[in-house]
Order: sequence, then structure tokens, then C-alpha cells
Amino acid sequence: VSTFNGETAFLRKIDFSNFEDVVVEDIVLPQDNDYINCILFTDPASADKVIITVGNSVYKSADGGTTWSHITQGLDDLELPNIGITMVQNPLNKQQITFSASNGIYTSKDGGESWTRIYDKFVYSVQHSPFNYGYIVAGINTNMDIIPGVVYSSDGSENWKEIKSDKFYESIVWAHTFKFNENNLLDVYFATTDLGVMRYTVDLTPDFCA
Repeated sequence: VSTFNGETAFLRKIDFSNFEDVVVEDIVLPQDNDYINCILFTDPASADKVIITVGNSVYKSADGGTTWSHITQGLDDLELPNIGITMVQNPLNKQQITFSASNGIYTSKDGGESWTRIYDKFVYSVQHSPFNYGYIVAGINTNMDIIPGVVYSSDGSENWKEIKSDKFYESIVWAHTFKFNENNLLDVYFATTDLGVMRYTVDLTPDFCA
């Protein structure tokens, strides 16, 4: 569990294995002056392997947060006020980890040791398809002068397509989620302030297969 009181970030590990004796452990952070937006456990068999972002910095631990490695390779342009927002693991390649940021999308194919920026505009979230390797989708919420939309790639980020808000009736979008389907279709669900929940379906079939 991560919290931020406006000055200091806190990360706590909570053990619920015994509901009559819940154990809370404070994790010493390598940096605690900004929000912890991303927390990703990279090994389902172990809670010790974790990657976090603190503001614009990425850290990796293999011992449950006892020690941390500051990861910088490929992240030179992730400078404040840009920050990491959400982080996911590719279900078809556990070594590929991807995170959305206020200046684009970054991906790593070596378990988080080095990174490459694969998209260079603001996105809130990113997901990999569990059915088709190389299918990536990202979503954008309404934020000040940023209009909502969806961007996606069907070729591992070589090419991107953008769907802008005129497809969503110019609604104000404050949250969204994705549902990949086996038939190359993607359902995007938008939570809006004026039209409730909308669903928009995207055909992810690459142009050369269409």
C-alpha cells in the first residue's frame, strides 16, 4: 500500500495470512518526496521482486524492498514534471514490462533493467493483449487541455493509430478500462461525467491482414 501526505511517500507491506494477527511492515524507500504511482510485482511466485516509480524515478528490488536499484537506462527524457502513471507486464512475455507516463509509453524487454520510449504523447494507462503478441493499447482521460482518446499498435509499437474524442460524443472521460477479445476486437469502456459508461469497440487487425 502506498500513500503520500503532500511531502513524504510511504510504502507498506501488509500480511493478511492471519486475519487475527495482521502484520504491517514499513518499507524503506530509496526516495520519498513524490507519489508512488506504479507498483508491479514481476514474479507471481514471489512478492520480493517488485518495480516502483517514485515521481519520475524507477526503482527495482529483488528482496522485498530491503535494497533498491535505481534504473536509469533509457529514461533520460523522463524528467519532472513528467511522471510514471501505470505499469503492467506483458502476459505473453514476462520479461516485457511497460508503463504509461505523462510524456508517453516506455517498455522494457529485459525485466526492467533498460527502457525504450515507444510512444511520445500523454497517456494514462497501457495494456498488452493476452491473446496476440505485439498488440498494445493505451487510454487517455480528459485533463485540462488534453482530450480523451485511445491509441493502439498491432505491430509491437512500430506504428500507432489514434482514436480521438469525436468518436465518444465529446464526452468528459475520467476513467476507462480495456477488454481484449480473441477475435482481434478490443472493447474500451469509458466512464464519463455526462453520458454514463460508454463502450467503444476497436478492430486491432493489422492493415496487412485486413
